[in-house]
Amino acid sequence: YFAFGCSYVHYGWATTADLIAANFDKCYNYGVSGSCNSYILSRVIEANDTHQFCEEDFVTVGITGYGRFNFLDKANPNHWVTSGDTIPPDPRKTIEEYAPSHDWRAKLFASQLDSYAWCVQRSYVSIQSILNILQNTKVKYTIYPAIDNFLFTQNFKKDTNYQDYFNLTESYQNLAKKILDLCTVKESVDEFIRKNKLARGVKYLNGEFSGHPNQSNHYDYLKMHFSEFDTDKTKND
Repeated sequence: YFAFGCSYVHYGWATTADLIAANFDKCYNYGVSGSCNSYILSRVIEANDTHQFCEEDFVTVGITGYGRFNFLDKANPNHWVTSGDTIPPDPRKTIEEYAPSHDWRAKLFASQLDSYAWCVQRSYVSIQSILNILQNTKVKYTIYPAIDNFLFTQNFKKDTNYQDYFNLTESYQNLAKKILDLCTVKESVDEFIRKNKLARGVKYLNGEFSGHPNQSNHYDYLKMHFSEFDTDKTKND
């Protein structure tokens, strides 16, 4: 079993991917916090080159936020900088408001070069390429939206904080919707939690709070969309 994605796939507690993994003898979790979809594509290619996906394997890909950009560190070319969103998923917020601690180089890229249209374009290319690889190898797979990207399908008026960014044209809004058409499962983890009014996140003993989906959220999502893996092994492990 191979799992790909961001922190919704590999985190400090069991994710949907980890719960699925309990049903397999061998598991490879390639999830990395802050991953963008282009980086996820690179990990899929790397895993296929190493392990040669086949019909007996099962692969899940949790699509992450479209507004993310990862890059290889110039000073350390073996290290990927996975900062997460460089353009906020809600264009009514600035990157400093949304993620003040993000790598300054990613924020510089966002302010000088990136756009919502490019976010959609590179995510579409990455996810379509992932799908092509999985179909060509005849591996069993499920592609699902981990993070909710529905705002990329909306036509927000230009905000003064985003005067250097272009609003999405109708063609790019449609391309964002087309990405969802590539998914096996259409409902994101975020949407599932919101729609079912579930309590999300975890408060640590030091008082800090993580807004990531908690283990209970992941298990509920598995029961809904990966019910074949809701087994005694999943419950016991």
